[in-house]
Amino acid sequence: MSTNLVVSIVYNATLLLSISVLYISIYGSKIEEINTQQKMIYKIIIGVIIGSVGILIMMNPYVLSKGLFFDTRTVLVGLTSMFFGLIPTVIVVLITSIYRVVQGGMGTITGVLTILIAAILGTLWRNLRFKKKKYSKNVLLDIYFLGIITHIGMLLCMFFLPYQNAISTLKIISMPIIIIYPIVLVLASSLILKQYSRQELIIKLTRSEKKVKESEQNYRQLFTNMIEAFAVFEGIYDKDNNILNYKKIESNKAHKKIFGEYLYLSKLKTQNEMSMEWFKKVTDTKKPKQFFWHCESINKYFNVSIYLLSDGKIAVIHQDITKEKKQELENKKNEIQLANQQRLESIGTLASGVAHEINNPINGIMNYSQLIFDKAEDNSKIKEYSKEIIVETKRVSEIVRTLLQYSRHNKQQYSKASMEEIINKTLSLMRVSLQKDKILLTVNVESDLPPITCQSQQLQQVIMNLLTNARDTLNEKYQDENKDKIIKISCHQYNKGNNRYIRIGVEDHGKGISEQVSGKIYEPFFTTKEKTKGTGLGLQICYKIVKEHRGKLSFDTKLGEYTRFYLDLPIDNGI
Repeated sequence: MSTNLVVSIVYNATLLLSISVLYISIYGSKIEEINTQQKMIYKIIIGVIIGSVGILIMMNPYVLSKGLFFDTRTVLVGLTSMFFGLIPTVIVVLITSIYRVVQGGMGTITGVLTILIAAILGTLWRNLRFKKKKYSKNVLLDIYFLGIITHIGMLLCMFFLPYQNAISTLKIISMPIIIIYPIVLVLASSLILKQYSRQELIIKLTRSEKKVKESEQNYRQLFTNMIEAFAVFEGIYDKDNNILNYKKIESNKAHKKIFGEYLYLSKLKTQNEMSMEWFKKVTDTKKPKQFFWHCESINKYFNVSIYLLSDGKIAVIHQDITKEKKQELENKKNEIQLANQQRLESIGTLASGVAHEINNPINGIMNYSQLIFDKAEDNSKIKEYSKEIIVETKRVSEIVRTLLQYSRHNKQQYSKASMEEIINKTLSLMRVSLQKDKILLTVNVESDLPPITCQSQQLQQVIMNLLTNARDTLNEKYQDENKDKIIKISCHQYNKGNNRYIRIGVEDHGKGISEQVSGKIYEPFFTTKEKTKGTGLGLQICYKIVKEHRGKLSFDTKLGEYTRFYLDLPIDNGI
């Protein structure tokens, strides 16, 4: 190993390290302090500066022979691609490659290739390893192996020289380059990483201080201008360290506007008992608490949050939910109505599919039965049976069609409809359910009733709801079959003054309705059923539908004996 070669490489490496330290000290942290618009220009400047450093290094090479120079440019290019990014790397590669071409000689191609190899391997390492393991314990070991791989590539580039020159060159430079260059790369990288680490720590501390100041300003601004009432209290203790009261030490505009000026918590009407209790719980458990509170003195509703601060004080936030509370009932009703609407739409979709799937085979059965009926001998069993098949298949088809019509929840226009037909369609949907519960059904519909202008599906909904309620109360009273387990439906026309009406009656001999419940049955969400069996919206919706038809929904009841609901609809309603 040539002593001159080693001395030259060490001198070159020392120059590289000195320039690297100077560069990092002056410019290392600047890139973090500038805005995005300036970064591109700044990276170009960095590339030019490092490229100039490369030229300075290449001006002090070890000259093996004419046109064959060795220096630490590969280390410089590797450091640039590893730590400074793509733009500076491209600029450094261009500058050092151009200078190497200007130097000329038989090692020109080899020299340019070594620059490209160092840049490519450094860039790959930056993207695949450095971004994930910047400050890991093994990062310097990674860099050392990268240095070995890079300079093995550099040595392989010697074979672009004439063969004899390549062999003689490798014999002289292989050991110094493999031993010294990776170490120089590790030392320079270590300096850069330490500088980066220090600068990042400074930047984090600076940002933290800035954030603390911004947080204080934001807190003060939030405290003063927030919509919620915000106040801070400190405890007043007796000699035995028991809480006596809480003193307000600070409050924002919203708190003063709602509660006015007061000093001690006990002076605030109606808040004393509940808030004192919760304040004590927060102080004792050191955990935040939340509760709903109705301030009777000002008739407002609040969600209250109480927190224990680090200095032992209590922070209280009152969120005014008075408007929300007043809207809550209406919102809940709308949500349930929307859910019912979506459920009906789903039923409509299902019913449509069922209609298509059932009607086709039913029509086939009906047609073949008709053929059998037509060809069978009169008074034969075959003719009798085929006739029954035709009747039953028509009934199935009608039930499916009625279910499909009922389940459609689209906005229906008012049109003329027969009340008898509306009742029959409703009963076709309910009859099987009533038979299953062993409930007798009597129907008395007056003939030749005049048609009325209505939304027939909505009236079906009303009648079905009344029938369902009657069925439920009968099932509650009678667990099994009973002669009084009966629902009576009637429909007839009557005159009142100059107006004509149709009255539909639904009567059951169930449990009846108590006087206390009678005044509440049309209220939304009021129900005597279990939560899983009723929402309390059925009669309220029925009442609304009947009112929209300019009719009246009323009832007559005797507790323990019967209930009769009457649906009175004007025939000439002007709709």
